[in-house]
Amino acid sequence: MDRGDMSAGGYEGPAPELPGVVDSEAILVQSAEALGELCSRLRGCDAVGMDTEFVRSRTYFPTLGLIQLVADGGVFLVDPLGVDDLSPLVEILADPRLIKIFHSCQEDLEALYYLCGFAPGPVFDTQVAASFLGYGFQPGYGSLVKALFGVELDKDETRSNWIKRPLSESQLIYAAQDVRYLPAMYSILGQALTEQGRLSWAREECAALEGEARFETDAACYYLRMRSLWQFDRRELAALRDLSAWREHEAMSRDLPRSFVLDDKSLRAVVRDWPGKLADLAAVEGMRPQVVRRSGKVILAMLRQARQLPEEELPPAHGRPLHTHALKAAADEAKAALDRRAGELGLPPELLAPRKLVADMMCDLFMGQADAPWKHITGWRGQAVGESLLRNLAERHARQRQSYRSSDD
Repeated sequence: MDRGDMSAGGYEGPAPELPGVVDSEAILVQSAEALGELCSRLRGCDAVGMDTEFVRSRTYFPTLGLIQLVADGGVFLVDPLGVDDLSPLVEILADPRLIKIFHSCQEDLEALYYLCGFAPGPVFDTQVAASFLGYGFQPGYGSLVKALFGVELDKDETRSNWIKRPLSESQLIYAAQDVRYLPAMYSILGQALTEQGRLSWAREECAALEGEARFETDAACYYLRMRSLWQFDRRELAALRDLSAWREHEAMSRDLPRSFVLDDKSLRAVVRDWPGKLADLAAVEGMRPQVVRRSGKVILAMLRQARQLPEEELPPAHGRPLHTHALKAAADEAKAALDRRAGELGLPPELLAPRKLVADMMCDLFMGQADAPWKHITGWRGQAVGESLLRNLAERHARQRQSYRSSDD
């Protein structure tokens, strides 16, 4: 690798006595030739540690400012703004035999998804692995480095502008330290997971993070992510659906955050007030004048279109939540039982039974799907919870559901 590609000399790593930590000088890769040499080195590796730095405050898509890699005893900082063709790196990341080591990979995978057209995998997420091993739920990179190596990391550059050039020396030091510990973490945590019989659990949880559906946006269904949809009738839901889809396409085509096109509060207010003229639209609570000027006619046209839709083309209504107090009591009881099981296993309760998972289970129960809730506890979670506890919970809450329904008759 041509060290002439480094813009500010060498960047010192951690003390060399730390076993397994890559302490070589970081190499800044800013040319196609240097990237080609790096990819040649990576082709012979079984695993590569990775991180990304990006900016997304005023865009729909993340703008990559740096891709950090650690492998083959070296730390490499790839400048995606300086290398015109990143296809050799994309080819390497597509290799299913190469394990990609991240810490808290979700945002990194999304940024790389837009670069590569796929989510790189397989992934070993050290944050996930540590959560299975008594380091708490989703420990930060700095806290895990301190716990494993006794090193306090400097996080001063967390909110840096990573697309401004040239990058400062402190930015490059920060970027390098964010990956140089990953191979050692991978080794230490992987061995501990194997010894505790939890490696397959961690692999399953990591694999769930790689699913490309997490990064693909179905514009027509985006409105379903909004809260309290039961407050809208079917025709209003059609307008909400169509306006939300329009906003999604507009945000993507203009590369702007959704809220810059039309924020959620204003979107809901438009559907609630159903304005018929531009003056009425301008009077909607929270409506920005620039939105009316640029998109007002489109918004009004979509409302007129929703008004004319035949009944069979309207989306289904969302029923008002039933048995609110009973549902909460049942959910709390199930959560408590699962939390006790997590304590027995030495797992963070949030890992074994996230509150959303429990809430989804209870909603299924109260919608009359007595067996459906337990479909949410599968794979390693089903194995960890155990059939007897699942059966006990199912029977208990089926009786509660019947009791609550009988009391309403």
